[in-house]
Amino acid sequence: MSNKLTVDFKVKNSDWIHNFDNEIQVAVIEGNTDDIIERINLFDNVDADSLEFDETNKMFKRPNRMICIQGSIEIVSSWTTEDIQASDIDKIKELWAADKIRSGNFTETATEDAILAKKLSMTYDFGYDYDELAPMSRRWVLATPIKGKATSDNTRIFCMLTEKSNYELKVLDVLPNQTKTLTKTEGKTLSYVFFSQECSVKNNTVVCEQYSVKKLTSESIDIKNLGSIPARLILMER
Repeated sequence: MSNKLTVDFKVKNSDWIHNFDNEIQVAVIEGNTDDIIERINLFDNVDADSLEFDETNKMFKRPNRMICIQGSIEIVSSWTTEDIQASDIDKIKELWAADKIRSGNFTETATEDAILAKKLSMTYDFGYDYDELAPMSRRWVLATPIKGKATSDNTRIFCMLTEKSNYELKVLDVLPNQTKTLTKTEGKTLSYVFFSQECSVKNNTVVCEQYSVKKLTSESIDIKNLGSIPARLILMER
């Protein structure tokens, strides 16, 4: 079996990547129209022993997290020899159902069309979709080849890697010049916040630079978006 992992997206600046407390690594990658991230074989970029599969072994919980923070993307899972059935497509859609990107500029292949074409596609244009703090639910993916493609220039993706399996992610969007309160989840002992735009906190006395990550030590914090497009705040907790 040949290994093939294609990544056209790039980390453009050194301050787009962070490692915190040997807990998490966060990076922002950028691609232009038709740039791709493609995995052909399941274990091309992950340790096989680290993956958690469902009871059918047809889908797994991805160890990395990827969230669109600017631009637009298309993601296609495709299969030839894998025994993907309509029930598998319906199950993965059910696992994704709560993600608020579905209420935005989002499309997804109908189940019957996916089975006929042997591919499940989704498209998403970044927008103000997480109007309230909500979980990132697209954690599970089909155990098939997958390709993500930028469908506009300057598309940017938040990526998180961690060896701690108990991290949970929540997302909150803030419009330009808007202030919202971000609150830690009860029972979580360690929380970090990623800022996709320049923001201010503590009554505008402290500025958090674009793509910075800060440890959240208070129970809640008021955050104002100083950028020109919606700020996507990503709360990473365990």
